[in-house]
Amino acid sequence: MLTFVEWPYILAITLAVGVVIFALWHRITRIPGMRGVQPLDVMVLVLWWSMSALAFQTWMHAGIVNLWIMFFLWGMALILLQAFIGGHFEVRRFLKSWWIIIKWATVLAYLVVVILVLVINK
Repeated sequence: MLTFVEWPYILAITLAVGVVIFALWHRITRIPGMRGVQPLDVMVLVLWWSMSALAFQTWMHAGIVNLWIMFFLWGMALILLQAFIGGHFEVRRFLKSWWIIIKWATVLAYLVVVILVLVINK
């Protein structure tokens, strides 16, 4: 998990990987099967690693398990919403909605973790 890397370097690595992915995205989308994928979809994995490493270094607890539970509960809430309120359920629509929630919840959680790490390690 690369937790031996100090937290300022983890932030720098995450930023560098993000810049490279966003800068080279027009070349990455030429790869077959990558046409519908957005840069933030790829960055989610990097953000999860960074969040887990930052949380472990700061609080000695990797919070990635809690995030998975939260995403599972949100997925279940979407199923209930589509099945009972909407009157129908479409797997493709559910997966798109669920992934959008995961992407933006990951970005929001990452920003909260980074702010907390910066405040604690100030």
